[in-house]
Amino acid sequence: MHKNKKTSVTGIIITIVILIIIVIISNIKIQDVTYVENALGVVIMPIQNGLTYLKNWISR
Repeated sequence: MHKNKKTSVTGIIITIVILIIIVIISNIKIQDVTYVENALGVVIMPIQNGLTYLKNWISR
């Protein structure tokens, strides 16, 4: 199988960017993130609860 050199370089660059983003996110202060977590929790939790209820209702 022949690999395209341009595709390989692009994959390496994307991987490096993702790893840098993970390092930056892991170094953010927890206090700054809690506001975002709370806001997302208010939006996502009802959706998650609804989907869990639907899954349990279907699997009866």
